[in-house]
Amino acid sequence: MKIMAVCGMPGCGKGELADVARKMGVPVFSMGDVVRFHFQRDFPDRDPIETGIYADMERKKHGQDIWARRLTDQVETGIGSNAELVIIDGMRSLHERDLFRTQWGTEFLVLAIHSSPKTRFNRLRERGRGDDPFDRKAFDHRDERELGWGLGDIMALADMIIVNEGPLESLKEKARELLERVGGAG
Repeated sequence: MKIMAVCGMPGCGKGELADVARKMGVPVFSMGDVVRFHFQRDFPDRDPIETGIYADMERKKHGQDIWARRLTDQVETGIGSNAELVIIDGMRSLHERDLFRTQWGTEFLVLAIHSSPKTRFNRLRERGRGDDPFDRKAFDHRDERELGWGLGDIMALADMIIVNEGPLESLKEKARELLERVGGAG
């Protein structure tokens, strides 16, 4: 079995690749969902736009790999014995990668999805999730925060990369081909 962590800047298409994987029967675990769950649990009345600030605070308080540690148990208990591939959506740092590599060794792979800032900003404005930036300044600030966690390093050191500048169907096709090649055809 392979464990593939997907990384990329906000709006690059990580969630779309995860949706393709789910439709193929590949188990998907989202680091962002773990962060949002803990944020909602700890601060049910706070604005979702503060989720990233919370994620950063937790990293400073509990270590840079806190979200990976919180997700690892879910992955271990949620993997079926017959799964050929498992996706971790949203890895952000070398600390997280190192924890996953320690956990799963050579069966662990990193996939980076790359899209230009202009493309990603337009996608995020259209998506409109509660923690999405509302203007270009907020978008740039979010990018800087995530790059500060080491996301650029992870992307540069990825085992595989998908460039996602085209239409959604193009990304879905690339995702299906890659997942089948790695072992996710179900």
